[in-house]
Amino acid sequence: MGGDEDSGVTPDRVISSGLLRSGPANGVVRRPSNDGILWDATNKPTLWTKIAAIALPLSIALVSNFTYMACGGIAQKKYLEFVEDGGGTPSVKDGFWADDRRLPDLLLDVFEQKGLHSSHDSLMLWTKISDVFPQVIGFACLVYLTRRQKYVLANRLMLTQSFLVLLNSVAENITVLPSSYGYDRCLAYLDIEDSSELTFGITPTGSCAAMIWSGHIVNMLIPAHVLGCALEEDYWKGPGRRICGVVKPKTFLMVFLGLIEALILLAARGHYSVDMMLGIMLALLTLTNKSLATIFLLANPFVASMIDPEELELLKMPHEALRNRVRSIRTEAVENEGGGNLSVLQGVSIEVKL
Repeated sequence: MGGDEDSGVTPDRVISSGLLRSGPANGVVRRPSNDGILWDATNKPTLWTKIAAIALPLSIALVSNFTYMACGGIAQKKYLEFVEDGGGTPSVKDGFWADDRRLPDLLLDVFEQKGLHSSHDSLMLWTKISDVFPQVIGFACLVYLTRRQKYVLANRLMLTQSFLVLLNSVAENITVLPSSYGYDRCLAYLDIEDSSELTFGITPTGSCAAMIWSGHIVNMLIPAHVLGCALEEDYWKGPGRRICGVVKPKTFLMVFLGLIEALILLAARGHYSVDMMLGIMLALLTLTNKSLATIFLLANPFVASMIDPEELELLKMPHEALRNRVRSIRTEAVENEGGGNLSVLQGVSIEVKL
């Protein structure tokens, strides 16, 4: 469904006949696809349907992110109170967490030894950049998808992010890790003197105690992947769509932007290395989960209404049933004049990769 293999209708392929469909004029009509899913070319969606297809997941994304931001203050307050308690010491400055002490971390230790964490002003600058960068990429991705009418990808972008940000909120509040910022810098970031001045509210950049897992990394990799999928469909169609014949454009985009964000976070001391590693793993596992992609698609009835009906039925089929159907079609095609006659594949409207 994600278009992970090169396209092409050949006997050696498992199946790719859904790209073609009988038409009244010349017998064959080539249909457009979006995220590897075939559109219903005979039923043009109304303007209202297009607006609703974007508005619904956008509303879910806004609610999910506001929920995350509201809950972020809980973990933040717990962390500050934990440090201020200090095991009975009279002052934070005399306690274990004095001088912005944090947990041991391999990559952060290297940056600190190189003197890259010595300036408070530079740390705050890199922090702002690390906060803004994923937001800019995410917004640019959504604008591109909307302008190009890639409703499946836009829906996947917003619902995947919503799903992970809600899970992130739960993870952060179940176990509160000492901030990689350090206590004093956390107060400076929040512009307060101690935890008694902390007020709950909506903060777009989250909290200074938002450690497990790195939302910055997740929110960078999701739009990078989705934007890469869109760019592949628009500009790298056909076989051999790899950079230098090795790396797919969407993979390159994910690695490039993800690496930049990770380096910025390390320079900002914004996350522990394990936070970023977990963010990478979760983003990749979620983005490559076809069942989740299908669930997100079917959750938006406006986008689902734009899909070819046969395609929609195939998307709903269990994987094992779909594999069995593909095997039977391949057998028929091979038996029919040695595989040279692919007429038996007419009407099958999805590309399946085994």
